[in-house]
Amino acid sequence: MSKRLSSIPLFVLVVVLCICTQLQAQVLYETDFIGDSAMTDWITTDNAWTHDPVAGTLTVTGAVGASAAYYDNIELTDFTVIADVEVNNSAAAVVARFTSLTDAFYMCRYHPQDALLQLYLINPTTLLASLPLAEMPELDPVQAYTVSITVKGNSITGSLIQGDVTYSVQATDDTATSGFGGMRVFGGGENVFSRFAISGLSKALAETPHPAEAGTDVPRQVRLSWTPGEFAVKHDVYMGGSFEDVNSATEPIAAGLDVNSFDPGRLEFGQDYFWRVDEVNGTPDKTVFKGTIWSFQVEPYSIQIPVDVNRVTASSSVTKNPASLTVDGSGLVDNAHSTVSETMWLSAMADLEPWIMYEFDRLEKLDKMLIWNSNSASEGFVGWGIKDVTIEYSNDAVEWTALAEPTQLDRAPGLATFDTPQAVDFGGVSAKYVKLNIQNNWGGILMQYGLSEVKFYGIPMHARQPVPASGSGEVRPDAVVTWRAGREAGQHTIYVSGDSNAVAQGTAPSESSMTNSADLKPFDLAMSQTYYWRVDEVNEAEATPMWAGPVWSFSTVAALTVDDFESYSNLSPDRPFQTWLDGFGYSADEFFPVEYGGNGTGAGVGHDIWSPSSPHYNGTIMETSLVYGGSQSMPFYYSNTGGAASETQRTFDTPQDWTVGGIKSLSLAVRGEAGNTGQLYLKINNAKVVVERVAIDAAQWQMWTIELSTVSTDLTHVTALTLGIDGSGASGTLYLDDIRLYPTVSTGIDIGSERTKLNNGGTLASQWIRSDSPEDIKGGAVFIGGLPSGADLRGLFTFSLAVFKPGDVISDATVSLFHGANGSSNHTDGSIQSSSLELSVVTNPAYVNNRASWNHADQDTLIAWTTPGGDFGATLTTVTDLDLTTIDTNDEVAFDGAALTAAVQAAVDAGDSRITFILRSPDLEAGTTRNFFVFNGASGSPIGPNLHVELE
Repeated sequence: MSKRLSSIPLFVLVVVLCICTQLQAQVLYETDFIGDSAMTDWITTDNAWTHDPVAGTLTVTGAVGASAAYYDNIELTDFTVIADVEVNNSAAAVVARFTSLTDAFYMCRYHPQDALLQLYLINPTTLLASLPLAEMPELDPVQAYTVSITVKGNSITGSLIQGDVTYSVQATDDTATSGFGGMRVFGGGENVFSRFAISGLSKALAETPHPAEAGTDVPRQVRLSWTPGEFAVKHDVYMGGSFEDVNSATEPIAAGLDVNSFDPGRLEFGQDYFWRVDEVNGTPDKTVFKGTIWSFQVEPYSIQIPVDVNRVTASSSVTKNPASLTVDGSGLVDNAHSTVSETMWLSAMADLEPWIMYEFDRLEKLDKMLIWNSNSASEGFVGWGIKDVTIEYSNDAVEWTALAEPTQLDRAPGLATFDTPQAVDFGGVSAKYVKLNIQNNWGGILMQYGLSEVKFYGIPMHARQPVPASGSGEVRPDAVVTWRAGREAGQHTIYVSGDSNAVAQGTAPSESSMTNSADLKPFDLAMSQTYYWRVDEVNEAEATPMWAGPVWSFSTVAALTVDDFESYSNLSPDRPFQTWLDGFGYSADEFFPVEYGGNGTGAGVGHDIWSPSSPHYNGTIMETSLVYGGSQSMPFYYSNTGGAASETQRTFDTPQDWTVGGIKSLSLAVRGEAGNTGQLYLKINNAKVVVERVAIDAAQWQMWTIELSTVSTDLTHVTALTLGIDGSGASGTLYLDDIRLYPTVSTGIDIGSERTKLNNGGTLASQWIRSDSPEDIKGGAVFIGGLPSGADLRGLFTFSLAVFKPGDVISDATVSLFHGANGSSNHTDGSIQSSSLELSVVTNPAYVNNRASWNHADQDTLIAWTTPGGDFGATLTTVTDLDLTTIDTNDEVAFDGAALTAAVQAAVDAGDSRITFILRSPDLEAGTTRNFFVFNGASGSPIGPNLHVELE
């Protein structure tokens, strides 16, 4: 087989060409427009496209009468769009659009009549920023203007330029900005839009800095790193305390680095740093590309310690002035405290031994305390504010240590401008309690004492900021957890257990680490469990040798995903055949410098989107309609010409351990097509397993489960997974999805799990089967919706039995009806609103021209239904008072029992090719609308049935 020659889009060649010219930015696409028609249409790829390899530009011609342009298959990561505008007297708006891979569009629009430059996020439409241009002179109908939009990372900047004057608007959004791009103009009149260009920023520059641009609370021992320019051989690092110093610097602090990281040493607390990385090309030119200047701020020496309002006590308090007011922030705005007395603590009159005490959640290493003294409007002549005070601290509120000699607090002015709190230095003492023993006040007359606000700051000694965050789910049992280390920690003790009390008490299994990370694998965790963990920071050289951390939690995954096929796309390096190697191979590109000629078999992974004769031409490589889970599956075409087996193989750069978490089985969703031939098999490393009970010629999803204990290979060191088809001359197409590892072994087969999707956002009453109006039934589908009163509600769905072979013994059967809400804003609850549900089963119902007429046997007793052939369905179970009101989850109603199992067994014994189920919601109340599932939300909400059969 020949490799895919057309897998390199034109934009890649253009980008590479731009890089090779050693310019920091190149015009990637440029166009001029001719004509004066209303500007409402797109220019498409049907127009004449020419590429000039010398200039590195792409030009669209033949655009007579057109008004805007659209470019397909342009990768826009960091780019600038520039449009020249000639304003006329009619309304005009220039719109630049570019879309991310998540279909979120950004748009920069200039409104000449309203003199506004606006930046939008589209789908949903959100105005990110708006710049009124009231200061601009009156718009000149013949004046040329330029609209410029620049995207770099998540930063989006828009500008309107008139002559030498630039008006700018900037916004930041966390949506990815890579994807497809285009340009459109709205409005009428002559020459509203004359030209635009897309300039791609050169990949010669360093990018994605760590710490992130404008980051704060950065550890003082951080190691700087970055993504290098594509052709950089060496890196020069510049760093300093100001933008100007770094921008003008010519002597790097580190020159000629051959790694993309640098340790600047221990940095200063709270200091702002600026840095840049200049990328140096290799021989012969050794061109230096001056880098972008980034900045970050180092962590402060101490951080504020929160104090719960319920943990503040005092010797006494006036009812409306409790001690909790000193820590709740009341009256404190921008560091200034108000004069409203109800925002401050005030002791009772004639308090002979006044004090106020603060308790922290845990032992803290205290740095300082900020105090705002009593600041009521009458403070100047009454003087409730504390004057002399003894400050004590304690670990247990029993043994107290005085901080120093009595401290005299400053008197507050009684003005709203009071913004200078007094700092009390604690010098790093360890304490859980702080107590202020008050000796007198500033008035010296009334025995009553007040305080406005206090804030405590401590040196962060405890472990914090866990990854995964506490409460997280879907954590692998062999994950590596990390945390922000406590200050001066020499080593770390990690406790992990399913018992939260054992973790809190320090009796759980533990491991030691010299870094701020730990591998969970030694704890032998299971899947589908909740675990608790904590990290104690240890340094025997400190006065307090151990700082016990908080208890965090996480839940482990129910299964480990080997590949769900959701990450693949049309773009390199994420094309499926670049991971799952096949017989076609792929061409070299910027991500794969060496082409791959194929594995010599008749396998082809992904749809052919390049050949005009292909039904998937200009479509998607992955399959997006026939999916088992998620949004796409992987097509696998095979043709065993010459008798050789067709294979696709994925290798793992890091060997996989398929025993963690108690893994016992591997499952794979497979969907075939009628006419497929051959024998499906799988190899783990080089150990071959032949498929059982999966009919590759059945056009339905089937789960293939493999008990891993039967596979003769080292499951702790899995390096390759191969899928193949044996059989001389075998050919066909398979769809593969959701390869997962489970801690259980199921002998069951799930049949028909493919979801049936609604055709629109409303209820689908017309697609119900009802006793008074037989409907056409499409094979295999079930339609759920609302129906006015006057007829029974009935749903029909059919499963193929082709996966079973003669002699199979059925031990259990379950039919489930389920839905997964899509969570859109206009999506309402799906609920069962009837008092009972009944499920009946009929084998081989009569079909005439794809029509099945179902008739109620007894309208009064509502006992059973009949098929046109006269067979009676059996009521299997009754479910009462169900309420499925939770959206954004998979709701399920399951029917099982001996009758269902017997019916499936009878169908298999009889050699039936399919089995059909009827779901009924009976008429409960005449004149009342009766619903089974109601979906008034967006289209595409998945609803579907599933049959699960267990074999002995």
